[in-house]
Order: sequence, then structure tokens, then C-alpha cells
Amino acid sequence: MSKSILIKKTFILSILLVLSQLTFGQFTYAYGSYSGSGSNTSLTGIGFSPDAIMIKSEGAYEAIFSTRDMPSGYSKRMATSATALVTSQIISLDSDGFTVGDQDETNKDGETYHWMAFKSEGDIHIGTYTGNNHGGQNISAPGFNPEMTWICGDEAHITADMIICLSSNADDCDYLNSGTKNTNKMHRDASGFDTDGVSNQSPDRGSTNYYYMCFNNGSSSNLKAGGWNNGGSVDNKHITGPGFEPDFVFVTTYVDGAGAPMFRPGSLSGDASFSFTAQAVMSNGIQSFSSSGFKIGTRNRVQDPWNAHDYAAMNGGINPTLALPVDLSEFEVNLEDDKKVRIEWTTKSEVNNQNFAIERSTDGENFEVIEDIEGAGNSFEEINYMTYDLNPPKGI
Repeated sequence: MSKSILIKKTFILSILLVLSQLTFGQFTYAYGSYSGSGSNTSLTGIGFSPDAIMIKSEGAYEAIFSTRDMPSGYSKRMATSATALVTSQIISLDSDGFTVGDQDETNKDGETYHWMAFKSEGDIHIGTYTGNNHGGQNISAPGFNPEMTWICGDEAHITADMIICLSSNADDCDYLNSGTKNTNKMHRDASGFDTDGVSNQSPDRGSTNYYYMCFNNGSSSNLKAGGWNNGGSVDNKHITGPGFEPDFVFVTTYVDGAGAPMFRPGSLSGDASFSFTAQAVMSNGIQSFSSSGFKIGTRNRVQDPWNAHDYAAMNGGINPTLALPVDLSEFEVNLEDDKKVRIEWTTKSEVNNQNFAIERSTDGENFEVIEDIEGAGNSFEEINYMTYDLNPPKGI
């Protein structure tokens, strides 16, 4: 009588990074994309140790944000109202990259994800503070008057929802879940921003831990916030205000609640942009970048014919080429003689692949490594591997 044995395939993989010469200005950030695997994965080689990470799927999953100041293993859903920090999305910020968990928002098998990694230095400052019961406080750690500020909190409360504030419309901050605006959430000043203690909507709720990221339009001129007036919805409308070719653009409308803001990272191609909400990649939004700015389509979120819009455009990031070191063409598991399990797999190519780790589980949740198999290192020929589990557990 044969026994069913639950097998999970996982691989200890290194990530090969191909980089040209890197130079960092006042902005240190990188962006790119990866394909989800469905199990915990470390992405390395971005060129620096990040202090904040944002990840957005091309599928209908919400954007995820994490900073080094958050408790280890925690991150924030960027567009869900009144939700506390979550786990198993972005597991850690590492010395040369980051690790994602096994959740669909950041690592569904076969899904394409786009990421941005930021370093707290120069014209980017990333930090934290604790709420003051809406008593008002000044956050001076940035040391500059920010052109753009991102803020979120760790509690399940509207005052902890993710917002983005731009200098081009200093009285308003945008909720990323709906585009709803609040005129007194925070105010910029010469050294950072203050919460003012206005109303119970400001990011200053007592006992709430807040996490922020401020961007300066300093000597590097890597960031420009601005806007354009209302007008007819013209497809492929050219916004030339930035005066440079961006690799990140954020767009919101003046209208309160007119729809969630949109953004486009440099890793997207074609007529495509994102909402921070659980929506798949969209067309007719931020359609493309140009040498002097960007072009927008007829979607109301970026070109409402009756209302004005704000934007933030940023450039100066690096776009490293990440490649998985193993091209796996076959994986098979078979029970032999009711006593052992034969495990076979085939690779079409391997680059800097040190080893494979074979794991097994009896409950689908807790896994143990039963054997490490040496990889080929570098190979561009088909290689067949085989090993046995000689002591499989009884039962399912």
C-alpha cells in the first residue's frame, strides 16, 4: 500500500546582479521588477542597504511599504483604510536588498512585481515619531523643506492610513486608498514638517508610531512637484513641467475623493501605470516618460476635464538587472517500493548557483531540510539531478 507524501520544492538561490558603473547623487534609490515564486525569497544586489521598500504587483494586489524603523518583519498596506501593520509581506531589509515572504501581495508564484528601494541620505530622509494626542509637534530630523512626504502609522485607525503630501498643494494630503484630501494633516516648514495638532485627522494620534519618508528638491534637482490646470481630456497630453526625464511619477487630482492617486515607476513599459489600491496595471493613466516630463491619457484620475491636478516627478535612480541563476525545466517526485522517495530535476542553465536545498513537510507548513545538493556553479547546458529520501515519514 503506497503512502501519500507532501513534497515542497524550494531552492537556495543566489541573485546575479549585472551593473554598469554606479554613481549616486543626492538621491539614492533603485527600482526594478521580479517574478514571484510563492515562497520566501531574498533579492540581493541592488547596490546599497535600503531604508525603505515599496512593492506593487501587476495583478490586482495592493501596494506594500516597509521602512527600517518598522518592527522587524512588518510592513504597511498602502491603500487599505484603518489597517494595522501586517507580516509576511516584506520580511526584512537586508545589507544589499530585501526579502519578501510568501503572500500574494509581494510574492505570488508567476506574478510580476515592481519595487522601489530608498536610502535615507542626502535629499531623502526616512524616520519615525510617536503621536502626541493631536497636541502638535515639529519633525525637524529631515533638515530641509520637503517637496514630497509619505506618512503612515502602525495602528488600525484612519489617522494611520498612508498619505502623500506635495509642496505644489501644501494645504492638502492625499489618502492613497481613495484620493480623499485633508487640509490640515501636516504642514511643511524649513526643517521638515509639523502635525499642528489640528483636528483628530492629523498623523499625531497618541501611542501610534508613525513612519515617514521626506524628499527634498535640493542641489541635485532630482525631484519636481507641480501641477496643471483643468482642460479637455486630450489623449497623450504632454506635461513638461519637470524639465527632465523622470523614472518615477505620482499624479493626483484636486478633487476630494475623485479616485485613488496613480503612479508609474521606471520599470514599467508601454502605456501602463498603477494605483496603490488592489487593482491591476492600468492603461490611459501615466502613459510614458519623455525627455522633459511625462505624458498622460484620458483616465479621470490623471486628467479630469473640470479640475486641476498635482504631480511629483523624480529621477536619478538606478535600474539594476536582476536574473535568477537557475532555469528549471523539470521537477518530479516518485514513491519507490513504499520505502523511499526518488526526487529528480533538470536545469537548462545555472549562473553562480551554489546549491539546492531539499525540504519536506508532513503538514504543509513546517519544513525541514533533508539534503543539500551541490549546484553546477555556472552552466549553460542541460543538467539532470537525482536524490532519494530514504526515510520518508509515515502518513500523508
